[in-house]
Amino acid sequence: MATEKKKPSSSKPAKGTAPKSAPKLPQENPLKKPPASAKPVRAQAKKPEPVKPAKTAKQSSVKPAQPKTAKPAAKVSKPSVKPSAANVKPEKKTVKPAPKTPEKTVKHETKHDDATPPWMTASSEDITNYMSHGEKKTGKKKDDKKDRRMILIWYAVLILGLLLGTIFTIINSGNHANPWGTGGTTNIINIEDTSKNPEVLKLLARAEEYLRLEEFDRALNYVDQAEDIEPDNPKIKELRQLIVDKKKAKENMNQNPTIIVQNTLPPNQDIDTGKKPTDTVKKPEPTVIQPVAGLSPQDKAKQMIENGIKYRKAGYHDKAIEQFEEAKKLDPDNADAWGEEALAQYEKGDLNKAKDNANTAINKDPNHPTARYTLGKIYFDDKRFDEAKTELSKSVLSNPNNADAHFMLGVIAYLKADYQTAKKEFHTTIEIDSNYKKVYYNLGLTYSKLNDNNNSLKYFEQSIQKDPDNYKPLLNVGFLYYDNKQYQKAANFLEKSIAVSPTAKAYQKVGNAYEELKNYNKALKAYEQSYNMDKSDFLSAYNYARMLAKYDNHKEAIKIYQASIALKNDFASSHVNLGNSYLEIKDFVNAEASYNKGLQFNPKDSDAYIGLGTLYLKRGDYDKALRNFKEAVNLSPNSSIGYKGMGDAYVKSGIYDDAVTAYKNALDKDPTDTETMTALADIYYNQKDYGNAVVFYEKSIKLSSGKDSSAYFRLGECYLLQNNKEQAKKVFTELKTKFPKFENMAKVDSYLSGL
Repeated sequence: MATEKKKPSSSKPAKGTAPKSAPKLPQENPLKKPPASAKPVRAQAKKPEPVKPAKTAKQSSVKPAQPKTAKPAAKVSKPSVKPSAANVKPEKKTVKPAPKTPEKTVKHETKHDDATPPWMTASSEDITNYMSHGEKKTGKKKDDKKDRRMILIWYAVLILGLLLGTIFTIINSGNHANPWGTGGTTNIINIEDTSKNPEVLKLLARAEEYLRLEEFDRALNYVDQAEDIEPDNPKIKELRQLIVDKKKAKENMNQNPTIIVQNTLPPNQDIDTGKKPTDTVKKPEPTVIQPVAGLSPQDKAKQMIENGIKYRKAGYHDKAIEQFEEAKKLDPDNADAWGEEALAQYEKGDLNKAKDNANTAINKDPNHPTARYTLGKIYFDDKRFDEAKTELSKSVLSNPNNADAHFMLGVIAYLKADYQTAKKEFHTTIEIDSNYKKVYYNLGLTYSKLNDNNNSLKYFEQSIQKDPDNYKPLLNVGFLYYDNKQYQKAANFLEKSIAVSPTAKAYQKVGNAYEELKNYNKALKAYEQSYNMDKSDFLSAYNYARMLAKYDNHKEAIKIYQASIALKNDFASSHVNLGNSYLEIKDFVNAEASYNKGLQFNPKDSDAYIGLGTLYLKRGDYDKALRNFKEAVNLSPNSSIGYKGMGDAYVKSGIYDDAVTAYKNALDKDPTDTETMTALADIYYNQKDYGNAVVFYEKSIKLSSGKDSSAYFRLGECYLLQNNKEQAKKVFTELKTKFPKFENMAKVDSYLSGL
């Protein structure tokens, strides 16, 4: 199984969130499977800010190899530098750090300044000239034939642009969900009618995008997050039903199973052996009947035995033993007196006397059920399971309704990995005594071993009802819900488990759940509690460091990463995420050393290559950056961050055609990556391909809830150059409303004055 408020960074580290990449989440077995408490996630490096190409940039004569197609790496929490679950959400590493299962990936976020990039000023001047009645500043005489040809070409291009702009406007005129269209796409739902909360609108826009791509589970995940913010919003519930219906239709299913989870083992596999705690509070002293005069010694002995059994069950073992001793004096041949005293002596802890009394009872009655049961318990405690099984089997032969004996036979079968027999014996126990509390928890464990997680969940929940003070079923139910991606339910049960019995493991997993729910503040607190409770667990330190990095507390994160590495030096993700934090504080020497150390322990760690690529990009060594990003993509073909890094390196090198290809590959892997959309739109803008620029600026603005002022500005300019004055006016007006301190507001006012 694979375990965020200064405002948390929106970027993800490189599943237990490469700079800003989310820290990596570890695997159950750090070298193979992710650790149970680590959130499974692949770490991703923070996305480097794309550099806008200069108009005069020269393309290299040697064209780098074209990138291969791929899909995005799993993400973990997004720190400012994305540190690189399994849930084990350890889900998996962080760079959603992804310490599932121990869940690493951090995306490097690209920040856009409000100021118009220098390479765009030429286009802005073109627009200004166009708005000034098409007058051109050519500095040539009108009789200059070359000038006349240039003017004719300009007007031809302008007329073509007007024609294309008109067509574009017509195509988008029917789309009311977005005031300026959506680049020719049709909205499945009217997002803006759903909520007034910007965060909800952003989540639902992403859900719509994945619904359009028929990635239903990812769409539902964003709907879940929106519903956590507005649980009573009927529009969100309608959208959820729409997604569910479309998913069912595609899968051609009549119904979904109750729960579908990975065949993962519960975090706490310690079966309840029925051993009573020594500090058990005694029940009220029972009322007993003393033998009356005139009874035979045998009848008096029977009455004393009944009294002794009452005392034993109430926990008054000394008084019980007194009654049995009196019965033995009255009727020395009564096997019940010897057998029942044997059990009382066992429960009191006097095993030698218990064994002697049990053997005496068996000499008098070879099939005595209580004596056989007592010997079975003694052998079990001594781990002589075969002998214990023999004695307990004889006990149920004599007394088929002995729930305790059936329960212990189930425990022995479970420990010997005979889960079918264990299931049978535990069900028999319930048939005999439905109030037998401990059997429900054991049945939950048994069904988990049989990979029947529906029944496992069922009996864990019944265990909680029967025995609310037992934290183990609460913990295991929390893990089951986490593996089923029902993170809010997981958090609820894990919090209940912590309330009953706080453990580092529970805090670590509830931190994973809160991280998946984007509640990073609670995740940070949970990871801190886990670390403070168990500083000997490298995973507790690792997860805590990841979340500190997400909050840009990189100096403290570095200390905790180092503590984690001191406990487990060969866990590659710790070194990679440590490199991410070094990169964030611009300690390039230690960052490079940490990335290389991570590769020493895991040569196929794509997040380490993403971190190195980002490092070299910052240093201006674009060839090395490109090589490392390509290596990341080769190792992790689904890494959108790897392709994004390739695109940035190509842009820096002036190779724009390859940059476009790389950015498109990145969007193929992550269709909601607004930074890549903006970077791609910037290239189209610079190449005067305003139609494509509009498409990607619009998508970026929509999916980011309109947080990028420069994207608004450029989108408005694109509409002007397409002669779509109405849409341009809407965009510039909204830009003024949303970003009143926009640095290039004078240019915006100039445009609006001409519209």
